[in-house]
Amino acid sequence: MGTGIWAMHFIGMLAFRLPIPIGYDLMITLVSWALPVAVSALALWQVSRPELPIKNLIGSAMLMGAGITAMHYTGMAAMKMQPGIVYDPLLFVASVFIAMSASVAALWIAFRLRQRNRYAWLTRIAAAVVMGLAIVGMHYTGMAAANFPLGSICRAAIEGVNQDSLALLVIMATFGILTIAMMAAVFNARLESRSQILALAQSTADERQELLQRERAARHLADSLSLQNEQLLKSSEDRKRLYETILSTISDFVYVFEFGEVHHYFAYANEELLKMFGRTYEETVGKTFLELGYEPWHADMHDKEIDTVRKTKKPLRGEVFFTGTFGRRMYDYIFVPVFDERGEVKYVAGTTRDVTDSYNAQEKLKQNEIILKQNEKTLREADKRKDEFLAMLAHELRNPLAPISAAAHIMSLSQFDEARVKNSTQIIQRQIKHMVGLVDDLLDVSRVNRGLVTLQKTPQDMLVVISDSVEQVRPLLDSKQQQLSVQLEPGPVTVLGDFKRMVQVVTNLLNNAAKYTQNQGNITLSLRIVNDQVQITVADDGIGIIPEDQELIFDLFAQAKRSADRSQGGLGLGLALVKTLIQLHDGSVSCSSEGLGTGSQFTIMLPLHSRQTGQTVTR
Repeated sequence: MGTGIWAMHFIGMLAFRLPIPIGYDLMITLVSWALPVAVSALALWQVSRPELPIKNLIGSAMLMGAGITAMHYTGMAAMKMQPGIVYDPLLFVASVFIAMSASVAALWIAFRLRQRNRYAWLTRIAAAVVMGLAIVGMHYTGMAAANFPLGSICRAAIEGVNQDSLALLVIMATFGILTIAMMAAVFNARLESRSQILALAQSTADERQELLQRERAARHLADSLSLQNEQLLKSSEDRKRLYETILSTISDFVYVFEFGEVHHYFAYANEELLKMFGRTYEETVGKTFLELGYEPWHADMHDKEIDTVRKTKKPLRGEVFFTGTFGRRMYDYIFVPVFDERGEVKYVAGTTRDVTDSYNAQEKLKQNEIILKQNEKTLREADKRKDEFLAMLAHELRNPLAPISAAAHIMSLSQFDEARVKNSTQIIQRQIKHMVGLVDDLLDVSRVNRGLVTLQKTPQDMLVVISDSVEQVRPLLDSKQQQLSVQLEPGPVTVLGDFKRMVQVVTNLLNNAAKYTQNQGNITLSLRIVNDQVQITVADDGIGIIPEDQELIFDLFAQAKRSADRSQGGLGLGLALVKTLIQLHDGSVSCSSEGLGTGSQFTIMLPLHSRQTGQTVTR
């Protein structure tokens, strides 16, 4: 590049002619050649750098412009004019400016040439034109600035190389240097091309080697993965068989659910569950609860429970009856979430156990507890009634002893008349009779409860039974001025039974009514046939019975509430004896009352005995 600039200058000098011989000093001429070569090397070094800041661009351009200008004016000085050449200052400055500005443009274009684009050849032409115009413009501007005084002589024409010889030398040197430069450029281009090809081949070889290594690594990994997959598959199959074997040997139901939009369906069911369903695996998997025969409420309940487990991510447990091939059984079940790698619920698994036996045992235990509590209550009440009975018995036995003791005391006196002895004797007889009656009642109850009573069952006319009963209770009724109304069925009414015990039953009911009915009260005794049953009813308008006592009135030792003076007496055994004796006659007895002060009614139902067949008619 420097040689080209220098050659342009001296070839341009060939067009310069003076009316005197022209020559050039050889050493100064070589110096003028060295200047453009140096500044060109510096400029090209700047352009070859990765980056070209603006200050470096301007500095390099000014240095290159100064070098070109110095080359021009040094070449002019090689003429050794005498007197010296006079330069116009303005044109001198213009030549320097042209050289520097053109250098800036040329360097910037050269720097841009390194960036590849579609129109790089146009950029190269533009750079060459700009550089050529810069050198030519600077040269001829500098020549225009030169003024040669009259009478000037060229001393270099005498001492140096003449113009023609120098021109020939410049041309030869230029072509030689250009030839060498072209050859070097071609060689360098080839060398660079080979280097690029070699680098590309090396890069390709490296890439192939890397690909080969990757391929080998991939094959090794594939073989390893294939082996692992085979091992995992074998292990998975072994585990599956192991799990299936385990799950098929347990009695619990094991299953897995997958989620549906509305209804969820079975994704797995073990052998025991399939037996309960009475279906095959293919007939079960993929089916919803409804499709497997669950009742709608039951299917809806389980669908909602699965939704709850999915939402809360927590297990859920419950119990429910289900009717399958094993019958109606009680099952205890638990649903648990199955998570994926992100911690989301992917499935819901569960187990179910048949707890029917334990459920029935618990229910029976509950029933037994209830019965035990009832029995405990009954025993407490019986114990309470026993205590009350013993207190009552002591009182009832003590009452007759006072008059007996008084009568005996009177009789023991030394002076007493016959009337007083007779009266005392009657008192003792009455009280002893009363005590005998109490003892007889106790003995009767004891014999009945122990099953020692033997009934002599024969056809009995109930009209006679009622007549005897009324006769026995008449003294008590008269003493209290009570009215007894007897309503009888027309015609004979026959019952198969023990006459003595039948009279005892009716008498006890009449006595009970008389005791708990005020003086001048009313008592009704009726005998009717109702649906082949003999109905005997004793009703009064006495003190009545409260509802809670009505349930216990026929129990042993029970008495309705009475006045505090206990004027009516009794041990509370009569109604219990009535109930037992009526049951021994295949009958029943009941009590009804609307409460205290409303009176009470006792009803006996006995099978009617037919005269024609001699058999008991029952319905």
